Amino acid sequence: ITSINSFTFSGCINLTSITIPNSVTSLPGQGAFSGCTKLINTDDENNLKYIQTTDNNYFALYGTVIDQSTYTINPNCKFILSYAFDSCTSLTSIEIPNSVNQIGEYAFSGCTGLNRVTIPSSVTSIGNSAFNGCTSLTSIEIPNSVNQIGGYAFSGCTGLTTIEIPSSVTSIEDRSFENCKSLSSITIPDSVTSIGDYAFDRCTGLTSITIPDSVTSIGNYAFNDCTGINLIEIPSSVISMGYCAFWNWTEEQTIKVPFKRGELLSGWAGNWTANCNAKIEYLAA
Repeated sequence: ITSINSFTFSGCINLTSITIPNSVTSLPGQGAFSGCTKLINTDDENNLKYIQTTDNNYFALYGTVIDQSTYTINPNCKFILSYAFDSCTSLTSIEIPNSVNQIGEYAFSGCTGLNRVTIPSSVTSIGNSAFNGCTSLTSIEIPNSVNQIGGYAFSGCTGLTTIEIPSSVTSIEDRSFENCKSLSSITIPDSVTSIGDYAFDRCTGLTSITIPDSVTSIGNYAFNDCTGINLIEIPSSVISMGYCAFWNWTEEQTIKVPFKRGELLSGWAGNWTANCNAKIEYLAA
């Protein structure tokens, strides 16, 4: 086997031992070990709880004992499970060891005091809403090993000022950077082919953004309320444009499009400029 599905062992209150083969490389699904209290190994020194296996007492980080400012994660931990540090408001910094492969959904969601996090090059994916609502986080370095950043991953990180998406990522998922209102710059690599719905919704501090020629689709409300961008140029590679993509843009902003006035590419929504007062620059006739 290569993965453990959501709720696979949920409610197995008498399960005392489990052997998980090395072939399991995917993060166990949400609630996979929910209620398996006899599988939990409590690291009293560091106030953390882990799911233990027959050969690894620190297989997956399950949760915390108490809310504190920092934690030391065991160097044998492979996965940070969903909700592991959810709403740990006292947490200010954490270093993830290079044994960790994946960070689960909502792992650090609501950690409003978190201002520093180190993600090692061993991590390949960051789950949905993993850092959602981390309002004190001002910057984060995502290593090139990461090939997937989930939807809502950094939504509501209102203090985040800059971020560089690694060239290993191929898609910016729905609402990934929604309401990152302090974000002033972001680098989209030419590995990215799609920008999801509400991806940069309400990123009012964003002043410029370059969409590479690799991008073929831009989702609904993708740049809603991004009123700080002076100019955005849509490359000819974009064959699909969602509705209301530039909602609330003002007459002081400019959008360059890859077609002539009076034309509309078949994959572009007819109302892609709904509630958009920006100047549209077309290709020369």
